[in-house]
Amino acid sequence: MRQLQPTRGYQSSVEPILHFGLGDKPVDSLQIIWPDGLIQTLVQVEANQTLTLSYQDATSVPIASKATSIPLFEEITEQVNLPFHHKESDFDDFDREFLLPHKLSDFGPALVVADVNGDGLDDFFVGGASGQSGALFLQSASGSFTQKRNQPWRQHNASEAADAIFFDADNDQDMDLLVVNGSNEYAASDESLQDHLYLNDGSGNFRWAEQALPPMRSFGTCATAGDFDGDGDQDVFVGGYVIPGKYPAADRSYLLENSQGTFREVPDTWLPDLKQNELVTDAQWIKVETSELPALAVVGAWMTPTLFVNDGSSLRPTDHPDSKASGWWFSITTADWNQDGADDLVLGNIGLNYRYSASPQSPFELYADDFDANGSTDLLFGYYQNGKLYSVEERDRMYQLLPAVKMKFTDYDSYAQAALTEIVGF
Repeated sequence: MRQLQPTRGYQSSVEPILHFGLGDKPVDSLQIIWPDGLIQTLVQVEANQTLTLSYQDATSVPIASKATSIPLFEEITEQVNLPFHHKESDFDDFDREFLLPHKLSDFGPALVVADVNGDGLDDFFVGGASGQSGALFLQSASGSFTQKRNQPWRQHNASEAADAIFFDADNDQDMDLLVVNGSNEYAASDESLQDHLYLNDGSGNFRWAEQALPPMRSFGTCATAGDFDGDGDQDVFVGGYVIPGKYPAADRSYLLENSQGTFREVPDTWLPDLKQNELVTDAQWIKVETSELPALAVVGAWMTPTLFVNDGSSLRPTDHPDSKASGWWFSITTADWNQDGADDLVLGNIGLNYRYSASPQSPFELYADDFDANGSTDLLFGYYQNGKLYSVEERDRMYQLLPAVKMKFTDYDSYAQAALTEIVGF
C-alpha cells in the first residue's frame, strides 16, 4: 500500500510517482482508491512499467467494507448528568527545568469508583487540579448522577489530586476516601503535597480525618490498600515520584500501618529497597501462591517492574526474569485471569507514540549530574544510532545548559557528528 500526497507544505511538494518493487513478477490486481472513495482496479499488471492513472476511469463502486461491528460503548454523558470538567492549572514545567523529557505537573485527575452510601449503586470521586476542588457524584436508580455538595475536600483545593482510593480505613464496613496529592508545580515538601484521608459516615457524608495520616509532603502518584501485616485491617502503600524541581531525584514513598483508622509509617526495615530510591507511578497489593500475606507489585519510571514478597517482617524484591524490562512504566492492574487463585498483572508503559524510542539493543539513557559545576543538577538524554550514543538536544539548547559546548563545537555539523560522551567529556 502506498499513499500519494504531493503537497508537503508551503511551496513544497514531492514527485507524483508511487514506486512498487515487484521484481519480474506481475500482480493479479492493482487497486487505486481516490480521495473521495471512488476506486479503479487493474488486473494482471505486468512489472517493469510506468502506469498513468486517470480519475475519470474510476467507478462509483464502494470499497468492500468489513462486517459492521457493534460498538462496545455508547456516549451517555449528557443523559446521566455529569457536568464536571477538569481544569488543569497553567504551569510550565520547562520554565524551571527546560530539559525535562515531558511535563510532570498533570498526573491527574484522580478517578475512583465505589458504593459510598450503601444503596448498591456505583458512585465515583474525581479529583481536581491545583485550584479546583474534587467532586463526589452519587448514582440514582435511574442511572443519573448528583454531585454531593459541602464535602471536606473543598478546603484542600490548592492541592492537585494525582490518585485516590476508596477503602475501609476505620473498619466500620463503609468506603472511606484517601486522596494522594502530587504535582511538579509545587516546591519540595510544600503543604499542598500532603495527602488527605476522609472518613465516611456510611451515607456518603465525609469528614477530614486530620490526624489520621503522618506528614506526607511528597510528590505522590498512587495508593493501594491491603492488609500487609495480617491483622485484619487495611494498610496502605503510597508511591512517591520525583522531588519537585529536581528531576530525576526520587521523592518519598510511604508504607503505612493501620491502627484503628490512624496510620503510622512503619520502620524502614519493612521496605528498605524502595522508599526513596525509585520514581514510583503505580502499585498494587496482590495475592501470590507462596504466601497468605499480600505482595506489593510496583512500577515506575526508569525502573524494572518489581514484586516485593512479604515474609511477615519485610517486603523484599524478587529477581525479575527479564532484567531488560526497565522502562517508563505508568500503570498496573491485577486480576486472576487464569483462575488459579493468584493475581495476574497487566502493565502499562509510556507507549510507542512517544517522541523517543528504545529497545534492549538501543536503550534511551539519562545522565544527571552537575556538569557545569554551578550547584544544580543538569539532565542529558541520549539515544543510540548505529551503536553510537548521541544527545537528543540540539546545539542551541545544549549550550544554554553547558556554555562550553558553543566554544567546543563551532558549527552544527561537528556537534551533530559528536557522541554524547564527546560533548560532555565523561
